[in-house]
Amino acid sequence: MAKPIKEDIHTEFKSSFNDTVIESLSAFVNTKGGRVLVGLMDTGRPVKV
Repeated sequence: MAKPIKEDIHTEFKSSFNDTVIESLSAFVNTKGGRVLVGLMDTGRPVKV
């Protein structure tokens, strides 16, 4: 079984694409980088459609 991904200083989960995604992307660009995963709740589970 794959190890679950968790949020940390380089990984951020966003449930939808909105202004907070842009803020997170800007923060990562201005530091050491990272990834923003859209469509996931804070728990790492996919958002139900």
